[in-house]
Order: sequence, then C-alpha cells, then structure tokens
Amino acid sequence: MQPQTDLPTIPSPPTDPDVLLDRIDQLERELGLKVEIPPEFCIPRNMGALLAMLLKREVVTRDGALLAIYSGMPNTWDKEPDPKIIDVFICKLRTRLKKYGIKVSCKWGLGYFMDGENKRKLRELIAQSRAEAGA
Repeated sequence: MQPQTDLPTIPSPPTDPDVLLDRIDQLERELGLKVEIPPEFCIPRNMGALLAMLLKREVVTRDGALLAIYSGMPNTWDKEPDPKIIDVFICKLRTRLKKYGIKVSCKWGLGYFMDGENKRKLRELIAQSRAEAGA
C-alpha cells in the first residue's frame, strides 16, 4: 500500500515573535478584546477590554467579561476570580460612561450589552478623540 500524496500540506507555523504578536493582536481585535479607548475616558486596560467586547458583541456573558478583564494577566491567585467582580466592573464602567450619555444594559440570565444607539455614540466619541489627537 502506497501513502497518499494528494493530501494538502500544512504550512509550518511562524516562528518570528513579531509575526506571532501581530497575529495575537489581530485575534484580540476580532474577538472584541481590543479597542483603543481614548485616555480622557479614564478607563483602565482591563475595563477597556470589557468595553471593547461590549462594543463588538451583541451580548457579553459573565464568562466573556471575565475573559476580557483577566486576559493577559498572570494567574497569581490561588483560586478563580469571583464572578461577582463583573458587577463591580460594570458599575464602574457605567459611572465613567454616564457623563457621555452612554448606557450599558443587562439582559437578565444572558449578560450585558449596549444597544445600537449607545454603540454609535461611543464610536463617534472614539473617532472624535482620534481626530483631535491627530490634529
């Protein structure tokens, strides 16, 4: 019996660290874990990741929110973070976004979301901040 030679070959993965970091960055953006939040929002990195996920997705589950908040952080605790920490992050995020007229809502049993109007407002603010920074 002869081996099949018509099977496609799988390319070897990149080994260049810069290529790998670029790919990680691309994947984080696609997953909604990364959006550049303007500094005037005074939102820390992990809260910014949560906001980015809210902007990108229809609904963010508690598990998704935990992923956004704790991704990229070293696991230095002895146990998993308490899921109630999400309530704290959402409360602080709501407080910071309130002055811009942006609301984060809850779908009980599903997770958190921003409706289309609030997403539009946030995108406009981000674009405006980028334009002012570039001017």
